[in-house]
Amino acid sequence: MEVGKVIYSILTGDSAVAAITPRIYGNEARQGIDLPCVVYYVISSNPQNSKSGFNAIEARVQCSCYADTYEQSIELSIAVRNALSDKPLGEYGGVTVQSIKFDGSQDITDCAGIEGVYHNDLDIM
Repeated sequence: MEVGKVIYSILTGDSAVAAITPRIYGNEARQGIDLPCVVYYVISSNPQNSKSGFNAIEARVQCSCYADTYEQSIELSIAVRNALSDKPLGEYGGVTVQSIKFDGSQDITDCAGIEGVYHNDLDIM
């Protein structure tokens, strides 16, 4: 999907994210992978139509940042937020983007019952 291509392109091309982890996954990461990592999910992708037809997609994406320590999960989530926040009109991953905005975050205390894994979610529009 085009939205996933944009997120993957930005995150893999960002030096601050890459300094923490090269592991960026769409939709899922296999159990037992090395941490830290980012998993992004396209929550919704809605076409925006005008009288002249289709002209854009409005999407909501969740980026989940996983790490072995709380501090590293925060560091990674800040790097991801900075990489994706307030992107101007441009082409990312071969897709023209009007804007990308950070819409909030939350710490997740229960990581599917897996001890020693820390998790932060970021909402991106």
